[in-house]
Amino acid sequence: MKIWTSASFVLFALIMAGLLPTAAIAQDLLTIERVPTADPAPKGIESDYYYSLEIVDSQLDFDDRRNGFIRTLRQLFFNDSRRMMMTVKQSVARQNSTPYAASRVVNIYDRSGNTQHIERRLGDQLIPYRRYQYGDRIEVSVTLSDISEEQAGLVARIMPPLEQVNLIDSFTLNTVGVFADVLNAFTQSGNNVSTSTLVLGGLEDLTETDYLVVLPAELQTAFQAAAGGLRGAAVEQFFKENAEAFPNYLLFRVVRERSLYDPTQVLGGNSTIRQWVEADLTELSEAQNNQARARICQRIRRNIRQAGPLTSVDESFVAIAALKEINFRPDATSHHYDEGCLTEAEVNHALDRFRALEFGACNRNPLCRSASRVFASWARNRASSIADDTISWFITLDGAIIDGSGSEQDFLRTFAIRPDIGSYRQVGEHEYATLASHFGEKDGQRCTYDVELVLEIRNDAAGNPKILSVSGGETERTLDGRKPSARYRSSSIPNCGSL
Repeated sequence: MKIWTSASFVLFALIMAGLLPTAAIAQDLLTIERVPTADPAPKGIESDYYYSLEIVDSQLDFDDRRNGFIRTLRQLFFNDSRRMMMTVKQSVARQNSTPYAASRVVNIYDRSGNTQHIERRLGDQLIPYRRYQYGDRIEVSVTLSDISEEQAGLVARIMPPLEQVNLIDSFTLNTVGVFADVLNAFTQSGNNVSTSTLVLGGLEDLTETDYLVVLPAELQTAFQAAAGGLRGAAVEQFFKENAEAFPNYLLFRVVRERSLYDPTQVLGGNSTIRQWVEADLTELSEAQNNQARARICQRIRRNIRQAGPLTSVDESFVAIAALKEINFRPDATSHHYDEGCLTEAEVNHALDRFRALEFGACNRNPLCRSASRVFASWARNRASSIADDTISWFITLDGAIIDGSGSEQDFLRTFAIRPDIGSYRQVGEHEYATLASHFGEKDGQRCTYDVELVLEIRNDAAGNPKILSVSGGETERTLDGRKPSARYRSSSIPNCGSL
């Protein structure tokens, strides 16, 4: 409410000062052309990205009276004291919600074709990075407005600081500054207004678009004929090679990002996201055991997912950051995997990407991380694909020795196991252990053994991790206070030690 009040005050002041023009004409001097992408987002997860429109090239500062675009602009001026302002605006309308928009001043021209310097930086965005839904209606418009010399001076003074305001908060999605409203006062109420609009039907159109090109309307046919088959970044090279034929243009790229946050900073003191989950973080710190913590973590993710502002990747970063705050040890429990708080792939992705992140026993130890992936593969009854051609195994069970050698698949067929994800630990320079259940027999009855397996894993000559051997035997170690075989007792598979 405070922001809108500020906007209303600015508009009222402009009106009272006589700085708002009053008439308008409809003459399309500009056109917006869409360049399809060569690399669309994967089907089915298009909405799990952030998108923005960023300025990548601007060639609109020409003082060339032979140029048709500049010549047409000059014909629109009433007198030498008038100016022509070009703005670009992006708006998004979502069903049952208030549309929101962001705008930028591109140029201000005088009658001679000279331009008033406007600070534009490559990478400037219209609406900042955000996720879109399939039903969103996205419009991009470019407007030429006849304004007075006084208005031009006012724009030069007040617009630069307003452009620094974060118009749309990527998390709450509903914080709009006064900038778009002030520009609307000029562009929608101004003399000699020319507006061209491109409507992107929704997320499907957005994800299949790589560039938007603002051109003089007189060059539309020539551009479509010369560049109609272009895809992706080829359009940038096209303008470099055809500068004489297309001297004036503004180029926006549709930028797609899967993640914008860092798990070491996403819940910092000034974070909007922290404010959103503060109550859950308090409850998390007071939880009595790992299972309760994992369930609260899963609830944090569910609440963020329902709100919709973050991608699944950044959602997992919030979960990791929340658990780190309470010194949660992911290698000492499997509840965070069991309860839907995190997946092992998400943890490994975060550790691979952020070198400053410390989460779990492995952290920066590549061999330990490789061992954890092996155990995760075995837990799903799959080979890991990093074993050497031949590995050896030596397992002691109930006083008997099970040994042999062969492929990783041979070992898994010989020794049926189900590792407990989250229980791995380093036990030697190149040895890593995990708890597991072994499905065997005793006295002719099917039963489970509680075992600890130890991998010997080293890098080969090419620096790739390889499993050399597996050893182990029965153990009394527990995870979350439970032996590995405890999960199977309810299915009438007894522990072999009880027979």
